Amino acid sequence: GVMLGRAAYHDPWLLAQCARAFGGPAPDRREEVIDALGDYLARCARDGIPVKRLTRHVLGLFQGQPGAKRWRRFLSENAHRDDDNADILRQALDAMRGAVSDAA
Repeated sequence: GVMLGRAAYHDPWLLAQCARAFGGPAPDRREEVIDALGDYLARCARDGIPVKRLTRHVLGLFQGQPGAKRWRRFLSENAHRDDDNADILRQALDAMRGAVSDAA
């Protein structure tokens, strides 16, 4: 329990892999998580919940993937700037993709 919880916090994609391994529904791509969370962030922002409260829980979504460091840095540096920015995950994804294409 606790070990899986810690591992999943640092690498949330692990939960999708576990669900798939046991035949449960799971997203095929990390971007699907971002799409779903974007809708959730928009609702939270409307309710006055700062996006930084939620973005910290997905810092590890791209753990081990090209551009993961840029993803984490973008969220860490920008989530606190605008509590209502429901597009922050999409912006972080764009920044991450830019970093990957620059490195290629």
